Amino acid sequence: MQMLFRSNPQIAAFASRVVGDGLISFRENSLGAVIFGIDPEAEQKVSKFALRVATGRFLSKEREGEIVLGHKLFENLKAAVGDTLVILSQGFDGSLGNLKFKVVGAVKSGLGDFDRGLVLMNLADA
Repeated sequence: MQMLFRSNPQIAAFASRVVGDGLISFRENSLGAVIFGIDPEAEQKVSKFALRVATGRFLSKEREGEIVLGHKLFENLKAAVGDTLVILSQGFDGSLGNLKFKVVGAVKSGLGDFDRGLVLMNLADA
C-alpha cells in the first residue's frame, strides 16, 4: 500500500496510524483514552501535533515506551513529564493487556474533547 501512495504524484504525504482505545492510569487517576500509534517522522508531514507541544517534547522514532498526551488528559491525570503511566487496552485478538509508558510531552491541539483523551505513541509500541 505504501508503494502505491509513494508512486502517486497526487499524494503529497501520508502517515500510517493504528487507532484504538483504552484506559490510562497514573496513581489513583484512571481515564479513558484514544490511542494513536504513529510514525513520528511521517506524522509531522500530515499533522501539526509536533508543533503543538505545550509541555516537554514530541515523540522520537528511535525511542520506545514513550507517550505524548493531550494537555487536558495530562492535567486531569495530574502527571508530569517523566512520569510512568499504565495503559490497559484490548489487543487485535481480543485479549487484554497493559504496558507502562513514560510521558515525554503534552500537546494542545485546540480541540477540547480531543485534548481530554489523546495518547500518541510510536507505531511499533501500538
